[in-house]
Amino acid sequence: MAGGAVIVKGMTPTQTHTSTILLVENVAVFRLMLKEALERERYRVMEVGDGNEATDTFRADRDVIDLVLLDLNMPEKDGLEVLEELISVNETVKVIIVSAYAPPEKRLGYTAFVPKPCQLRQLLGKASAFWRESCKRSIWS
Repeated sequence: MAGGAVIVKGMTPTQTHTSTILLVENVAVFRLMLKEALERERYRVMEVGDGNEATDTFRADRDVIDLVLLDLNMPEKDGLEVLEELISVNETVKVIIVSAYAPPEKRLGYTAFVPKPCQLRQLLGKASAFWRESCKRSIWS
C-alpha cells in the first residue's frame, strides 16, 4: 500500500487506516456525497471534477494514491482516456469505474466496475474489499 501505512493484523476498514482514494466525478453533488461517505469510513479522499485534473493529480500524487474511483463521462477527457493515462503512469494502479454506461472491456486494465445509479453500500463494499486485499498483501508479503 502506498503512503507508508502500518498494517495491524486483524484491522478492519472501519478502524483508522491510511488508504487514499482519488475520486474523479464531474457531478459535484454526487462527488460530495461519495467523498463524505468515504471519509466516514476513514479513507483519505482527493477529489477532482474532470479528466485533466484527474491525470494531473495522479501524476503529482501517485505515490500516495491507493485507489481511483473513476467516472467515464466527464468533461475535458473521458474516463477511458484517463484510465489509459493512469496506467501509463503506474501500470498497477487500482481503478474502480463508477458509471451509468456499460462496463468497458476488462482488458483495459480497471479493477472493478460499479454501475450508476449505485447503492452507496455497493461502492463502499468494493473500496473495502480492495483495502482488505491490500492489507493481506502487506501483512503476508
